[in-house]
Amino acid sequence: MSVFSVSQTLNRANSLIKKGNIDKANKLYLTVLENFPENLRAKEGLIKTHEAFAKVHTDQLLSLYAESQYQTLIDKVKNLLNTFSCAATLWNILGAAYAGQGKFENATDAYKKAILIKP
Repeated sequence: MSVFSVSQTLNRANSLIKKGNIDKANKLYLTVLENFPENLRAKEGLIKTHEAFAKVHTDQLLSLYAESQYQTLIDKVKNLLNTFSCAATLWNILGAAYAGQGKFENATDAYKKAILIKP
């Protein structure tokens, strides 16, 4: 992948995010990072796609939290994190779910991951 091609790919991914096509944008950022693991624009874009994806699901996840359905919430968030591990929002929600269960060490670990992603 040439520098010009990388730039085009990143521009295309940014355009896809604006159009709401988060999955395709995510794949493009991952493609760039496979070839150029230290590409800052791709890393930042990947975080953007993960946060955008998390926002789409936030209402549903927060409803589960409000209903004290912590284990269901934990299962759903972990599933989402398999694909969108750079979503600080998901890590925060996971931390809150663990705290709701009284699993404070797990909650702390989740919160720390969120802070590493988005200080």
